[in-house]
Amino acid sequence: MFYEKNVFTGSLLVLALSGCAGVPQYKDASGPNTAKLRLTMEEPIISYLYLGTVELETCKQKSGFQWVSGGNDSYRTKRVDMLGSKPNGDGTIEYVIHAGQGIAAVPIQHIAKLNAAEILLSTGWAIKPHIANKQPGLCPSPGFVPEAGGQYEVSYKVLPGKCETKIYELLRDDSGIKKVDVTDKLGIYVSPTDQKGQYTCTES
Repeated sequence: MFYEKNVFTGSLLVLALSGCAGVPQYKDASGPNTAKLRLTMEEPIISYLYLGTVELETCKQKSGFQWVSGGNDSYRTKRVDMLGSKPNGDGTIEYVIHAGQGIAAVPIQHIAKLNAAEILLSTGWAIKPHIANKQPGLCPSPGFVPEAGGQYEVSYKVLPGKCETKIYELLRDDSGIKKVDVTDKLGIYVSPTDQKGQYTCTES
């Protein structure tokens, strides 16, 4: 499912360069009751995306993952030995997460990549419609409950005005690595409210 355009206003340049102060960073889980999670963006990568976590039990934001695209280059070197791991680079990051606990990855900041000229002229009225039309849509945030020892991938396909989110379970058999779509397995979606950092969790 694609979500249509989410109209974006305000200073794009300030948002693009700002961090996410006040949001504690997610720390890899440890112990036997864990799973692995890859956050990735499909090519072409046309936006900067910072993801956080929401616990399904409370429907509250707990922590931030990191910039999947954008931010410091060192963010995208994080790998945890997953099936089909990709080389270091923009658009992929991996974590060890707690198993048996419902979770959703939610966009905290998500804006279009702009070239130097667009950034320079971004405060001018003439270019505002052009920049607004480049913005990604609202990414849906399906929840899932990772199983101990499981490996999962949350994938984002972003276009101007649109965003599609898929969750895959990664499996290996005699034919190789398989991706099993489990996006709607749990049937719970997380949506932001008008209040910053507040969310609602609804069954689809």
